[in-house]
Amino acid sequence: SELTCVCRYPVDLVVCVALGVDMFDCVYPARTARFGVALTDEGNMQLKNKKFKSDLSPIEKDCKCVTCARFTRAYLHCLASKEQTGARSLQHTATHCNTLQH
Repeated sequence: SELTCVCRYPVDLVVCVALGVDMFDCVYPARTARFGVALTDEGNMQLKNKKFKSDLSPIEKDCKCVTCARFTRAYLHCLASKEQTGARSLQHTATHCNTLQH
């Protein structure tokens, strides 16, 4: 098994997996989610952005995580505007990072 602690961006996970790394000790997903940012296939989604205020879609349409199944962008925007959304958006971000490793 190979371990790395240097992942700062999603692309780092993809590169490390290609190089044979199979274990990660990375704070990036948790730190990013804590500030109301969700990682998506299209890039970072700033949930505090006002354009999500009335958006009733999930973070990502085809995502199977608990957050996307239960919460809309509008709900997450409301949380992100008032408090840290770590627990809710971290579920999605962790799922997203796991899919990058396969």
